[in-house]
Amino acid sequence: MSFTFLNKSKLTDDIIKINPFITSDYHFYKKFLKDESEYYKDENMLESFNTSVINKHNKRVKENDIVLFLGDIGSKTIEEDNNYEYVNKIKNLVKKMNGYLILIKGNHEQLDNSVYYKMGFKEVYDFLKFDKDKLLFTHFPFDVDTYLKGYLNIHGHIHGEANYYNMKGDMHIDAYYELYDGPIRLLDLIEIYEKGDYKYTETENKEFQNDFYDKVSNEIINSIK
Repeated sequence: MSFTFLNKSKLTDDIIKINPFITSDYHFYKKFLKDESEYYKDENMLESFNTSVINKHNKRVKENDIVLFLGDIGSKTIEEDNNYEYVNKIKNLVKKMNGYLILIKGNHEQLDNSVYYKMGFKEVYDFLKFDKDKLLFTHFPFDVDTYLKGYLNIHGHIHGEANYYNMKGDMHIDAYYELYDGPIRLLDLIEIYEKGDYKYTETENKEFQNDFYDKVSNEIINSIK
């Protein structure tokens, strides 16, 4: 079954020809919100972190470039508390990011899609599947070897750790922005994969445990039938 894009989408089945920028997991404010260190309790330090991420983004991405953002722009913790002051802060940061921004939701995007449109994302999906080029874009790694053999899964979530739980890692590549010092063009990312420069490990008896992961996985499986 072919994937259906949103009405007036800038995407087509030929994603290779479009060659968008790919990136993920900016996690604005996350360390501060989780209270992980004294450093991020300082508002000035926190804003400096946010600014540095945006600068990396805008250094490569221009106004009319298409960007696939593979989830986790911020933190689910605040979303669960319905803290819309925080949502507005994220909105102000997203507005500073160049490009036609397409969001593939991560585990930290659990609000209604309308919230992310208001933030500045132009299109919002749970995943994107391109059958012509055999590419699957998700936040969590997906078990393509079992369900979509021959597809390359480009994802976020694992923050450069390259550890795949109960699935083969050889048809995956992480789009985490720190791995490439910012967003990276799709063709450049595929070249890294094809050269074998992306190293990974596989861990048995451990799984990605998250209701959203299960939901999206089922959606992908159902899209194949």
